[in-house]
Amino acid sequence: MRKEDSLVEMSEDKLREIFAESGHDFSAEVCPALVFAELDPQAIEVFRKRWIAKADKLEDQSLTSRLQSIDQNQLLTDAEAIIDGNITYAGLILFGSPAAVSKYLAQAETVFESFK
Repeated sequence: MRKEDSLVEMSEDKLREIFAESGHDFSAEVCPALVFAELDPQAIEVFRKRWIAKADKLEDQSLTSRLQSIDQNQLLTDAEAIIDGNITYAGLILFGSPAAVSKYLAQAETVFESFK
């Protein structure tokens, strides 16, 4: 790290403090009772179309072809919304039906933001 005009080694305490800032990623945890049938197939297909559009911009025809041909379960597995056959909270938030979101995240506040 920089100290005045010099570079000095970071102390163990400073490194621990920096690593502790990252916190826990709740969205990567598995939602144990959630089943695939509780996801919204239309939301998954919108995601597929957007991923294909991104692959097209990158001119990655092999990825485009793969994304068009795989089933929804494999698509979400590739996107890491499903891990070891279990749906994550990120998968629930992004693809869950309104009923499923209410059921598994009843006390959570959902904030939607739009990016262009």
